[in-house]
Amino acid sequence: MPLPPDHPMHGTRRGYQLGCHEECCRRASSRAAKLLRLRTQERGPTMIDAAPTREVLLWWDARGVALDAVGEAAGLCPNNLHDIARGEQPRVHRDTAAALLGVGEDALPGTSSINSNVTRARIFSMMAAGHELLWIAGNADFGCSGKWRYYERTKVSTARKVRDLYRGAPLLGPSLHTRNRTRNRGHLPPLAWDDPGTLGEPDGWKPGLEIKPDRSPIFDEAAVLRRMAGDMTVTMHRAESEEVVRRLAAKDWSLAEITRHTGLQASRYRHVLTREEGAA
Repeated sequence: MPLPPDHPMHGTRRGYQLGCHEECCRRASSRAAKLLRLRTQERGPTMIDAAPTREVLLWWDARGVALDAVGEAAGLCPNNLHDIARGEQPRVHRDTAAALLGVGEDALPGTSSINSNVTRARIFSMMAAGHELLWIAGNADFGCSGKWRYYERTKVSTARKVRDLYRGAPLLGPSLHTRNRTRNRGHLPPLAWDDPGTLGEPDGWKPGLEIKPDRSPIFDEAAVLRRMAGDMTVTMHRAESEEVVRRLAAKDWSLAEITRHTGLQASRYRHVLTREEGAA
């Protein structure tokens, strides 16, 4: 059904969609379609896979942050964030994804909540350093009635204040009684654990349980075999050198012969031979 001559949508793409196929709306619709194709070529598709966005939302959810708070931090209406997190929305607008991917802890509303595990660990750690709870609570602006020990979540504003106080607090506080009592209960002073630097971590996180990356050198079997064959150009670390000496000594080579053949100071690894004899 054609539009009335005085309809306000004349001359627009919407007018064409409403039924006006005259030159005014046909040209506007064609222009809009070309602009859309150009934007798609320049920026990619408007709707993209929601999986990366869903991972971001689940990351926040694991830290006890409500999705509404994440949406507020991203400047978005949180209505469909729950659908994305549940996997019920397979695609998401590119701008929505970019906004959510750009959210950091500093953008969270201070009134929102986050897991209290890191905040609690920092409070106990300052106490283990000798700072009284009354001093900590006064400087971080939270109540010291004791309930903070059992809350699963805490306000983001409180978590920030405790974090900042923890970073600036002296490593040795004035109260020997507080320090000894807190350490006797198993809490760690600041130098005894690795602070994650975040406001909260997933459920089950505890201080001191971080898995350290294995920085031990990789044992290169090819390097050992090349050195045993007399190739003195190959570089080896101590464990590989010890293995060269051990293997050649097991073939009844003397330390002097090993040194001449491999270029290694075999006498430095005499302890390997001692270990072998003890094991035998």
